[in-house]
Amino acid sequence: MCKIYYINKKGRPFLAICCVHFPENISQKVRVTDRAEICGDFKSVYCAEDEEAARTTLAIFFDKWK
Repeated sequence: MCKIYYINKKGRPFLAICCVHFPENISQKVRVTDRAEICGDFKSVYCAEDEEAARTTLAIFFDKWK
């Protein structure tokens, strides 16, 4: 298992443990043509070295896919 740090709608960080189901849920809510790219971008979030790197990568992810 790996740790996934992400931010909820209130802007508070929290931790999800399952690195399989979270990207799976994301991929069900996007266009088929964007799925591979979004999942690839999100993988860099949950493979980050530490929490700070994950937060930075997540902010980049949100800016790109807003």
